[in-house]
Amino acid sequence: MRLKEAATWALAAAATIAVTGGLISCKTGPLTACKAVTVTGDETFYMPVLALVYAVYRGATGVVLVSSLLAASSATVFLKALIGSPRPPPEEWLVEASGPGFPSGHATLSAAFWTAAYGLSRDPRILLLGVLHASAVSYSRVALGVHYPVDVIGGLLVGSSIAALVYAFINSRGLFPGVPLVLVASLLLSVIASLLDPSYQSSLKLSGLTLGSLAGYTMVIARYPDSLGAGGLSHRAIAGLIASAAHVAPLLAGDLGAPAAIPVFALYALAVALSRPIALLLAPGRIGESRLG
Repeated sequence: MRLKEAATWALAAAATIAVTGGLISCKTGPLTACKAVTVTGDETFYMPVLALVYAVYRGATGVVLVSSLLAASSATVFLKALIGSPRPPPEEWLVEASGPGFPSGHATLSAAFWTAAYGLSRDPRILLLGVLHASAVSYSRVALGVHYPVDVIGGLLVGSSIAALVYAFINSRGLFPGVPLVLVASLLLSVIASLLDPSYQSSLKLSGLTLGSLAGYTMVIARYPDSLGAGGLSHRAIAGLIASAAHVAPLLAGDLGAPAAIPVFALYALAVALSRPIALLLAPGRIGESRLG
């Protein structure tokens, strides 16, 4: 067995054990591990993960993952604002939560990420890890008292179905015009959600992320498609540094009002999208084919 293959199996096994342990912790205690599991379903967890997949691993893969999660998140905030389903009583909460309950955003993000990842890889290890992780995150939201079971079930269905549709659409239409069309639809949903419930800050941040992604990835796909390949070590390192530095923007947004957060998150998403073409300009050289997966 090749070293890379062995390392992949070892990583998958370690992640599976960690996720399973977190799931058991949510059921039997202590809740420290359960709270750690729930963090891995939050937007603040997936933002750096997606940025690094795009910048360091393969650009085309990152674009599809970002598009899938933005589309699923936009559908979720739209449904939250439209339905306005309440959460369990606040006195039952063991972690902080905000916004309506149905569908669960954590469950949506986890299901969307792993559905898209499996579609790109067709690796059964990804499927197994995805099922375990999405299940653990979903159960943690119920165990921590911030969601009803129907909320997380709805999130799993929304996340997996939207991600599957986005992957199939982009796979059939190509990155261009597939990605821009998906992001335009996502932006419309998040804007409508903001109009339905102006107090729901998640929809405002999501509008900023989607707007920046739409501008950035459309530019990259149309004008710098060569930058989306695997890339050499120097390209990946520079792109990774740019994407990592861009995370200063969301941190600053925590001290700003909701309307001001929109341009901050838009600039963050734009900076991440442009990290690869900027790296290509700073370190010219051959980059591999920009295939999906």
